[in-house]
This record gives sequence, structure tokens and C-alpha cells, in this order.
Amino acid sequence: MNHFVSPLKEIQVELSTNCNALCVGCVRTDRNYVDTKPWIPKNQQLEPEILLNALKSDFAKPLKKLEFCGNIDEPLAYSKFYELLCQVYEIRPDIKVSIHTNGSIRSPEYIRKVGDLLGKFSAESNFRFSLDGVGDTNAIYRYRTNWNKVFENLKAACESDAKVIWQFLTFPWNSHQVEEARKMATEVGCDEIWIRPDRSTASLKSVDELSELRSNKSPASACRPEGDLSVLENMPPVQESPIHCTFSEHGRIFLSWEAKIWPCCFISNIKYESKAKVDHLQKTVLDKYGEHFNDLNHHSFDEIMAHPYFVNELVDSWQSENNLDSLNWRCRNRCRSSRRRVSDNKIDDKKIDKFDL
Repeated sequence: MNHFVSPLKEIQVELSTNCNALCVGCVRTDRNYVDTKPWIPKNQQLEPEILLNALKSDFAKPLKKLEFCGNIDEPLAYSKFYELLCQVYEIRPDIKVSIHTNGSIRSPEYIRKVGDLLGKFSAESNFRFSLDGVGDTNAIYRYRTNWNKVFENLKAACESDAKVIWQFLTFPWNSHQVEEARKMATEVGCDEIWIRPDRSTASLKSVDELSELRSNKSPASACRPEGDLSVLENMPPVQESPIHCTFSEHGRIFLSWEAKIWPCCFISNIKYESKAKVDHLQKTVLDKYGEHFNDLNHHSFDEIMAHPYFVNELVDSWQSENNLDSLNWRCRNRCRSSRRRVSDNKIDDKKIDKFDL
């Protein structure tokens, strides 16, 4: 069987549409970097039973890891995150759980409580604090975060039973602080610090450009941009530039706040992009398979993972010479070897410091 994931090892979960930050490289952020895209609904969240039922399914039995990834959301902004984590522990205490956070939400007491529960899961379960700078530089990329609150929550996590990772994305405006961050991570009690290159286009903007856009306080147009898919027509043939899917290679799938299973966050995120991309996904995938083919409100997790899209049709489409193929155009655009960046979810894209504390 040429299944997209076989066996299933990881599920990435997007819990809601809520986030207290407005990161420069996030798909939720408008083009002027001052507000959330208006077509992203507010205050929507995944029902707990959706995730819990998926964890109980036969297809999820080999599962090793659950990652609250913070796609367009901040996981800790989920209204009953601690309660959900307790329910997950009752069902699958054996799995590794990873919680991504910008660290600028909830109280130190809450963070400590979540961390103590996190420490009960499988070894290597962790809090991953995304702090991209020291002091005021952190909020250049992680806009709307408060460094003092971030640092207090980081210390609280380090005082809990959880493993704590500081992930530091490097930009032109913070690269001089890498050594300071390493020292601070050691002093506060982090288990590891990851120094990673920027994987977005944020580094193409200067601090002055970002400041000027934000000072205008003028959100981008409420109209979705038209967009253009013509770039796909000139891509190298598949023999010259094969698709390398990190989600498939790692046995990973993505669960959105809408309760839909997608092969990855990049395909799920199409709905937040240009009209051309949204229309193309509708015409070539949703019209072909039906609006609810991957919806856990309509099908069980086992039924969805047995759908031809996941069993063989998506993977088989990677051999097609048609760059605008109904299934692989996003894969070709994002994950073909000639375009893939060295920092795309690869083990060797980060410098890891592990501390013996």
C-alpha cells in the first residue's frame, strides 16, 4: 500500500483560530503586519471530542507524538487547554507531547501546572518556547508579545516537571544576541536551546519597514487577493525536481481547528491565501472528493485515513508531469527538491545546545 503515512507516528494539531501574537511570517498576518486577515474567523475552536476520538482509533494505535504546533493559533489560548491535556493523558499517557508557545499568554502558575502534567507523559515531552530575541527584539517578529511576561512564563516552565526548549529564530535584527540567549537559557534552566534560521520571508523586511507599516495602523484590504498560479507552469519536470514530503517521511498528518485532516499544514493553509489558490483547491480536490471527505464531523478518523486521497492518490500524483495536477500542485510548489530550503523541518537545520543541569 502506497499510503501517505504508514504507520502514523505524529499528529500536528491546530486547536483554534485564536492567537495573542501577530508574527511577521505567519499565514494569519495581513500584508501590512498590523492585523489578522479578515477572512480568518475569530474565536473558533476544535471540539475536544474530535481529537480524543481520533486518539482512540485503530489507525492511531502506532502514534508516538502529539504536537500542539501553533499553526495559526497559540495552543495556550485554547479555552480549556489544561483540561484537554488531562483527557489526552487518560487515553494516551505513553505518547510524546510537544506544546509550542510564544510564552506571552497565561500566568506563571498556569504554565507551571501544565508543565507538571506534561512531565507525566512519555520522556522527551516538552514545552517549546519560541522566543526570537532578548528583550524588545523578540517582539519585532513576535509582534504583540510582552517580553517581561514571556520571561516569567519561561522561568515557570523551567520550574515545572517538563522539558523546556527555547527555540530562537535568527534574523538580521537579533543574530547578535545568540550568545546572550544561550547564556540566559542556561541560567534560567532550559534543557535545550535551538538556534534556527528564519524559514519565512520576514528577513526580507527591515526593522524600519516593519515599524513604518505598523505605525500607520492601517490593516490591509478586507478583500482576498486574486493571486496567480502561473508560476507553477514553469517548474522543472518531476524527474529533475522530485517531491520530498517531510510530513509523509515522518509519518505525520495535520488536524485543523475545523476538524479536517490534511496531509500537512501547508495544504490546510491554502484557505487563508489568495483567491486563485482557494478556487484551485476547491475545483481539484474538494469538488472531486466532496466538501467533507476529510472532516471528522462527518467521518471517523479510520474512515478518513482509508480514503483514496490518503491511501495512494496523493502520493501517486507526485509522479505526474503536470505541475497543475489536481493533487500535487501545492506539493510541487512547496516541497520539490529544487525549491526546498535547507531549513524545512529537517533535523540538521538547527544548532542544538543541550545543557547538563
